Amino acid sequence: MIWAYLLTALIVCTSPGIGVGYGSTLGGRFTAGFRAAAEVGLGRLIELGFGFTLVTLLTFLGYAAPAATGRQRRMASDTATRWLRRAFAASFAALGLKLAVESA
Repeated sequence: MIWAYLLTALIVCTSPGIGVGYGSTLGGRFTAGFRAAAEVGLGRLIELGFGFTLVTLLTFLGYAAPAATGRQRRMASDTATRWLRRAFAASFAALGLKLAVESA
């Protein structure tokens, strides 16, 4: 679980405009779109694209791992599954009631 905190810290530090690295070489990493075209070569753009893709992949993996674990735990619990079904049934009943009231 500590890797999730490290991933969040990485995203905050590398995002322009937020985090402690703003204006430094780490924080200014993804700001190539705001520079003049002559300052940024093709190699630099490829490097930035790869870095952005890698951070995006790590972010999605950071969301997927807890989601998969939570799903497995919920599916293993009969009580949680029962309450989840009740909540969905209540929300559909409320939406049906709202539709009936608005169309009348």
